Amino acid sequence: MTTEHPPITLPALDGTHPLGFLAALGTLAALDLYTPLDHTRLSFNGAGQAVLSGPGLTGVEDVVRHLAAVVDGIGPHQVIPGVSGYPIRRNGLAGDDPSRLTRAEAVALQRTLITEQGHQAAAWVDSILSIHCDSLKTPRGNPAGAKPVKRARLTPFIARQGQQTVRSFFAAPLDAVRADPTRLLTEALTGWKRYEGITGEGLDHQAPVPAHLSPDGKPNNWGVPGATWLATLSIALTRLGARAGIQGPELTATLWHRTAASSTPVMAWPLWSPPLDRHAVDVMLSLPYIGLLDEPAADGSLQTPATVLVHLDTEPHEQDYDDDRPHPLHLANYGITSLHAAARERGKHNDGPLRPVRLTVTDTPAPAAALLA
Repeated sequence: MTTEHPPITLPALDGTHPLGFLAALGTLAALDLYTPLDHTRLSFNGAGQAVLSGPGLTGVEDVVRHLAAVVDGIGPHQVIPGVSGYPIRRNGLAGDDPSRLTRAEAVALQRTLITEQGHQAAAWVDSILSIHCDSLKTPRGNPAGAKPVKRARLTPFIARQGQQTVRSFFAAPLDAVRADPTRLLTEALTGWKRYEGITGEGLDHQAPVPAHLSPDGKPNNWGVPGATWLATLSIALTRLGARAGIQGPELTATLWHRTAASSTPVMAWPLWSPPLDRHAVDVMLSLPYIGLLDEPAADGSLQTPATVLVHLDTEPHEQDYDDDRPHPLHLANYGITSLHAAARERGKHNDGPLRPVRLTVTDTPAPAAALLA
């Protein structure tokens, strides 16, 4: 006999917005991984708002109470629930990020965490650092004669933002929420309020305020602390991998796609109507249902795409393909109601925040080169 649980709409978590969608995933991750609740499910209503349901949840107050308990359970030296010793604190305000480990160091850390803290803690490292791909990093300050150092590739959810480190990405919004968990988490779920000095950690394009729009004439940040903290937890539901590339292994990441014509990666995600638990959401986010082609700017240059062309099959019917590329899947069969995308608005000195981009949808199967795993 199936027991029905009341749906709880979280009106502030707009799944059509990158921060709202990631905060919804983070809410599911926090409740499922770090509270006694079982079988919490996530879906999105016709307006794109996140909806939770599950045993032990009867209203927003229950959700907030459990999320606040997660905050309270994070130790004074931790920045991720249940994980001690990583990310690593940087000494001072400048210098290289000590959390940017080599692939060998990342593997060794995973083994240590598995032994000392369990597989759940070790899984965080696998979601933050790729043990399959390297990136070349020039030592800070670019001293004369310094050679680039190989480091494990970082998840694209954590982008280059000023003095941000892997640890500060998690610590900054957590510290803000710790000031008043119940109030700030309630605002995150029901109605966003923006606070001065909250950067959004590159996940909120509305947080940075340029000088000409700032009351004091100076650039600043006005972000949503609770939603940003929840969004950082969404990384627990993502995975990093690799595929063969011309110059060696290329990073793959849940929700992220490289377009056929541009080096700018695009984050693309579905919204769905059936209530799904964490494991089903993991499958949903990993479906190879999408191929991306970005359109060049009017001058022919390839900048951050303003429009992304999405190739998929929108009809719930069977179709055969003669080649061995990933098949476009049928959205209606999986309860997918809409698709959305965002790309980073790159600046001179940073990768910029995630900004929504317009999608153009076609039911014509994409060329094989455009279908990305």
